[in-house]
Amino acid sequence: MSSARIDSKEGLGAAWTGVGAAGAMPERASHRRATDRVRAPGDDRPATRASWARVALRVVRNAAIGLALLSTIPFGFVANRGFAFFPGMSQLLEKTAEAERWRDFRAPVDASITPQVAGGALRRITTLPSREHYALRAVTTTHARPWNSITLAPELFPSLRTAQYKGPAAFMLIAKTSGGYSAGEMAYLREVAEAPFWKDFDAVALAAQVDMVGGLYETPFSAEAQLMAFPFMNLTEAKQTASAGVARATYYLASGHPAEAERVLRTIVSFGFMFIDQGHTLLDAMTGRIVVDIGRNALQQLYRHTGQSELAARVAPPPQTVKTVARARAAPVDLEAARVRALAVIADARAPRALRVGALEELSYGGSCGSVRAMAFGPSEELRDALTTARASMARYPSEQALFDLIDRNMQHGPRVEGSAWFALRVASGTAEVLSAVTGNPRFAACTRLATSIYTY
Repeated sequence: MSSARIDSKEGLGAAWTGVGAAGAMPERASHRRATDRVRAPGDDRPATRASWARVALRVVRNAAIGLALLSTIPFGFVANRGFAFFPGMSQLLEKTAEAERWRDFRAPVDASITPQVAGGALRRITTLPSREHYALRAVTTTHARPWNSITLAPELFPSLRTAQYKGPAAFMLIAKTSGGYSAGEMAYLREVAEAPFWKDFDAVALAAQVDMVGGLYETPFSAEAQLMAFPFMNLTEAKQTASAGVARATYYLASGHPAEAERVLRTIVSFGFMFIDQGHTLLDAMTGRIVVDIGRNALQQLYRHTGQSELAARVAPPPQTVKTVARARAAPVDLEAARVRALAVIADARAPRALRVGALEELSYGGSCGSVRAMAFGPSEELRDALTTARASMARYPSEQALFDLIDRNMQHGPRVEGSAWFALRVASGTAEVLSAVTGNPRFAACTRLATSIYTY
């Protein structure tokens, strides 16, 4: 049998015939032509559109999965370490309520002092820290504070020295007047009492209202200003000023002017209530309570010294036991109950102003970063209503409107803080930044930075 040649059309056909496939050739050719017709250019469009649709669906699906994975990072951090507002609200409210019994011991109000004049005087006697994006009011007059600049000789006030304060401690300064003071001690007391500082101090203490925000800061605040970086007044400075005020009163008492000594001590009580009544932070409320107590204690010494036992009893400290304090510190904090209490304080027109605004500031952090729900959807309607009502009832001046704008921004966008320096936590913050950029929700990044910053403490 001879082999078929396949180097020609006839040989190729013979080869197919030889293997029994020649009969299939027409069918194969027919099939190839049918396939060619299916893949004709005009018929490719439906298939191409279906293919692109499948790709688009896969992209959307993968993006959704990626977004869900990204969201687990901020959700996890906030669920575990979300911002809890000040849990000691109840204790601070009780402390400021205690001070109400001494409100009658303020100095008489001077109605001629406007809130803005008092605010300017407050700026001249206040040292504020520098903060980025906050402009402080310019100071044209700088007052010397002898109690900070004078170094006492060892023989001066030897039993009234503390490491925290360069001057004599206030707690027994009035009481020791009965034993008399040396010439050197009287010279020190006189220099303190006659310092020009007290003219502005009295203006603040005697004013019916004080524009604290407008007096201390340039408003409106920058769009970059953050509530968390707010330059607060210094508690230590306020305590030292009150202690110096007691030294001022001691000079008048030792010089034979008890009525002037009482007036001066009453201005200290007024100065403390200025923080409570005109302030806007929880720190202001705490500062005011401490300053009131310094004035109250000195008044009690004065009334004992001058034989006014009834008045001395009225300014006596409230009874308090160590057991009660220890029990209060050991008790667990119910954050939900504290939140409800804070909202009640904000709405209570009888509550101290510093506590009302301060509670709103603290809740503004919880409104943006206190829970996964707040971070994802923003502050609750309840909290937004509280802000609206508080603004209507407490924002008296344009400067205070600017403060409420700052609180509102903190509530809506979350605080802008530096995150943790730890590498793993920086990665988490960076991931949240991406999520914020994709979703347009700045709280994802802000709350994650806040939560990661807590891990460093």
